[in-house]
Amino acid sequence: MDRAGAKNLVHYTADMIYGHSYTYPQLFLAMLAGWALLYRAGRAGTGRENALIFALAIGLLGKFVSFPLPDDRFYFVFTAGMAVLLVAMLKPRFDIAPTSAMSSSSS
Repeated sequence: MDRAGAKNLVHYTADMIYGHSYTYPQLFLAMLAGWALLYRAGRAGTGRENALIFALAIGLLGKFVSFPLPDDRFYFVFTAGMAVLLVAMLKPRFDIAPTSAMSSSSS
């Protein structure tokens, strides 16, 4: 690796560590894909949940379009809110263990 490549690798690693990698558009697309997959699986949620996810999506898009700041504090609220809502819509059950896992771990 030449000197310029090593310098770029150092900058990329530092950006990933300090959170300046600008991954919020990718996270936003992943959240929208998760919302679509939940809808397709029949777990679309209530009208309030869908309205809130839609409002967060429009707010995040509006923040990118109107004034794309590199500060994470603006985008984190929208993506974290969408993540919490998607998990609430998924309604995971952690209290039920599969019987095959129980029998294999006890032997």
